[in-house]
Amino acid sequence: VVVVSLFLPVLITRDASGGLDVAWDYENLLSLEAPLRVTRVGVARVPGDATEDEKAALAARLRRAPWCSIAIFLEEETFRLFYHSFCKGILWPVFHDSLESAPRGRVTTKDEQAWHAYKRVNQIFRDYVVEAYNEGDLVWIHGFQLALLPAFVSRRLTVAKVGIFLHTPFPSSEIFRTLSMRSELLRGILSADQIGFHLYEYARHFMTNCRRLLGTKYEFDARGAVLDVDGRDVVISCVHAGVEPTVLSRVSASPEGARAFENLRASLPATSPRGTAVTRVIAGIDKIERLRGLPLKLLAYERFLEGAAARRAAGDFAEDEGAGGDRTCLVQYALTSFERQADCDKIRRDCRVLVERIKAKHGNDVLYWHEFFEVPIHDRLALLAVADVFWVSSVRDGLNRWPLEYVAMHGAFAQSHAARRGRCAGRRVGALLLSDNASATRVLLGAVAVNPWGVEDCAAALRNVLAMRPRERLARHAKDAEFLLRSTTAKWAYRVLQDLKAIAKDENRMHATHAGLGLGFRILGMRSGFDALAVDRVARAYRGACQNECAGGSRLIVLDYGGTLVPDAAADRSPKPARDVVVVLDALCRDPRNVVFVVSGRERVDLLDGLCGRDENANLGLAAEHGFFAELVREEDWDLAVPAHARHADDWRAPTLALMDMFAQRTQGTYVETHESCLVWQYRDADPDYGEMQAAELEAQLRVVLTPFASQVSVLRGENPSRGGYVEARPAGMDKGALLQRVLRALDAAGRPADFALVVGDDASDEPMFDALHRWLAPAGQAPARFKGRAFSVCMGKKPSGAESYVDTHDNLVELLQALARVSNRGARYYSSHDFSEQYAPPPAPARPPPVAEGEPDSPPTPAENAPGAAFGRSLSMPAFAAVNAPPRPRRAPKSKVPSWVSFQDAFKLPGVAAPGEAPIPEDSNDENQEEDDAAMFF
Repeated sequence: VVVVSLFLPVLITRDASGGLDVAWDYENLLSLEAPLRVTRVGVARVPGDATEDEKAALAARLRRAPWCSIAIFLEEETFRLFYHSFCKGILWPVFHDSLESAPRGRVTTKDEQAWHAYKRVNQIFRDYVVEAYNEGDLVWIHGFQLALLPAFVSRRLTVAKVGIFLHTPFPSSEIFRTLSMRSELLRGILSADQIGFHLYEYARHFMTNCRRLLGTKYEFDARGAVLDVDGRDVVISCVHAGVEPTVLSRVSASPEGARAFENLRASLPATSPRGTAVTRVIAGIDKIERLRGLPLKLLAYERFLEGAAARRAAGDFAEDEGAGGDRTCLVQYALTSFERQADCDKIRRDCRVLVERIKAKHGNDVLYWHEFFEVPIHDRLALLAVADVFWVSSVRDGLNRWPLEYVAMHGAFAQSHAARRGRCAGRRVGALLLSDNASATRVLLGAVAVNPWGVEDCAAALRNVLAMRPRERLARHAKDAEFLLRSTTAKWAYRVLQDLKAIAKDENRMHATHAGLGLGFRILGMRSGFDALAVDRVARAYRGACQNECAGGSRLIVLDYGGTLVPDAAADRSPKPARDVVVVLDALCRDPRNVVFVVSGRERVDLLDGLCGRDENANLGLAAEHGFFAELVREEDWDLAVPAHARHADDWRAPTLALMDMFAQRTQGTYVETHESCLVWQYRDADPDYGEMQAAELEAQLRVVLTPFASQVSVLRGENPSRGGYVEARPAGMDKGALLQRVLRALDAAGRPADFALVVGDDASDEPMFDALHRWLAPAGQAPARFKGRAFSVCMGKKPSGAESYVDTHDNLVELLQALARVSNRGARYYSSHDFSEQYAPPPAPARPPPVAEGEPDSPPTPAENAPGAAFGRSLSMPAFAAVNAPPRPRRAPKSKVPSWVSFQDAFKLPGVAAPGEAPIPEDSNDENQEEDDAAMFF
């Protein structure tokens, strides 16, 4: 395991000879002894006068056992900008849900320098982590100070399992979004495979930030909370750290520990061996920081003393014997810090004023205020052993292990007392009074929790804790001791590392790949074999298809519109393709062997306006609203891609629209889109969490309301980059995949099976096309022999997809289409489309019959409709799926052309005419059975 933290868990001091001495820092959570091969990476805190030679010698020494550590030495200015300016000056308040009272209106040069230093230090750490890494190692990063490190490490170590554990709270989205670099920080953390928090409360804030700021979704399974980040799973582990009771007992029982205990007891007024019976000791250990709540604690203690004095004057001690103000003293250890000096100085001044006021009113013996830069562990454990109550009043707190140490120091006495089953004569097991904002409150269930902002509530809670009976104290302590035994530091580390080790990046044939540069770098979960599309490979397959013209094969090209042929443009709801796109589509359509389709989720008018306003692309097939409408020839009627029984069944729309309108009115940021084929409730602009809840409720209610139409209507709930979150009601079986299946079946039925297929899309709505192509290729597990290597499913951009390959940009796609067009031009043997159309003109088409009036029987088919060529659809020059018509050689006679107004569906249903390879269709065949036939194409 490579354990990475900002500081190495070692203490480096000058010894008597002036050299550098190294010892484990038992205060550090990561100094635990583990039965694993552990390499630690971090900054070595050396004395300021250490020379470069001493640093080099120290680094070499630390690399050897038992330290096995790689020391990092940062330049003083870089460390100042990184740690004091950015980590403590910017990130620390935000991560603790604290904002400046008068924030600046702009990002200053100093802030920019601090941000650059933060990035630089994370890059320096990356280099040392890469050096320490061995194949198969787990990389475990600690602290928000290294939030970008997972991204930097994952770029270099592509197969490494990387975890990061955040020991601080995570802010709410309203606070975190005030950071200008919020997305970079989130993406850096999300580059890890596992993210750890001490409490689910902190993890929930993190997941909410990812949901609101990045659109990342999450779910819960056997592993816990799992984030879906670009197609890969990021596991959230919520395990609260503990302490090592055996280590604490050993330190407390040492000669230094015993001496510290005796000195402290002697300094307190009239105390018994544990400070009870005469004077009740209330202990507090806090840093002098705004969020530690020291002024609030002193105010509450002052109110407690005033109440005790009033009760003493009234002689009312029947209820709370032993809780009188003359029998208590507060021993407060206040730790100064070299971090956030201005904040420390202000809180120190406020606290000193309150301390002087309390002593002036109630005497010097009620309060002992001690300031330390760093309290030695022996002195701290001595205070915890003496105290009857340990009091934490922080208003926002991360990991605080001092309450856990307090429980550990009272564990031996509690066990001996429980064994005796007797009364506690003069000695009591300790009790905890914790702020409900402290992380320890969630795991120490025997503690008394109180709102630190309520001064009166804190004073009353302190009085109740001091008056607590021994039996209740023991019962509460037993709950806390159970957690200590179950969650030691070693067990905490083991559980987190087990979660990290269990992650498999290549599970279900998925593997991690990378995209983006700089801080836009992302790790994507991809299928194995998902690679960039090779243009030359596609061109060779395109050229090799349809070589045998007598076989009647075709080349199918299906292209998505928005995001594929037209780049995404959020501001323009109806973008039009560029001129080069129009030209290359026209060139592809002029090849009689090609069948070119453009599919879109847009309405018909948008598609026509974008592609059909010019003379080009007259033979381009169009499919609107995810294939609900299809048009084969310009100025012809659109065909419906739904069964006949559902084409006019709109009874479901009225109740659906009413229900969606009701949800739109009560959910801010939502609206209803009314399309010809479907109804869509959009909630992409709503609050993400509330929108998800309302969407789930709307989906459930729609399924109930539409029960009578279950066979006709599908209710879908989803989310994609272009549409955001939505709930959609649409005819059953309507999507782009169903359209592609109908096209392929129609080609087979028309005697023009596809020998080449290119399907390109960009978002989730195109995934059914890829699936349909793969199913058609290998219905029994193997692709047809004639089709091997000639089917290509392509997505736009490197991202998780069911496609087999990708193209990076829109320009790459245009270059691919242009390459195919050049192949078609060379294959035409210099015959122009005009030459072919004149030389091989089909026979004149019969006049289009007048429409049949409603209620009248259908007119009998005309002789032209019964011609053999009618069964094969349109000519090759059209994107319809006809049999081989006009081959590019003069000696071959062209086949007859079906009139453009005769759709494929009608052509296949002509009485007595069968598609190639099928038995003749009797004139009295059942309509329903014929609609279900593969040849009953909607064209």
